[in-house]
Amino acid sequence: MHFKARQKVLVQALADGVPARTVKDEMITLEAREDELNALLTSRPAAEPSLHPNLATIYRDKVAALHEALADPATKDEAFNIIRTLIDEVRLVPENGELRVVTCSPGM
Repeated sequence: MHFKARQKVLVQALADGVPARTVKDEMITLEAREDELNALLTSRPAAEPSLHPNLATIYRDKVAALHEALADPATKDEAFNIIRTLIDEVRLVPENGELRVVTCSPGM
C-alpha cells in the first residue's frame, strides 16, 4: 500500500478509537521511510539526455539539405523561413571594440 494511503488508514484507525500506541510505531516507520525516499530523490543526479546514436549524421545531412535549399532560388525563401523558426533572438554584444553576434534558439 502507498505510504500516504497507509498513513490515512492509520489516522482513521486513531479516529475510530484504536489506541495511539498501537499505530505509533508503524506511523514512525512509514514517516522515516518516506523521508528516506524523499532524500534519495533529491540527491540523485539529473538524468542525462538520451541522444540518438546517429545524431551527428542526421544533423550533418539536414545542414547539407538546408545549404542546398539556400543555394536554389526556388527554395531559398522557404529555407530562410525554416532558419527563422530555429532562432528566437539575435543579440549584438560589444566585445573588444567589435560586435559579436549571439543567437538564441527556442527554449534556451
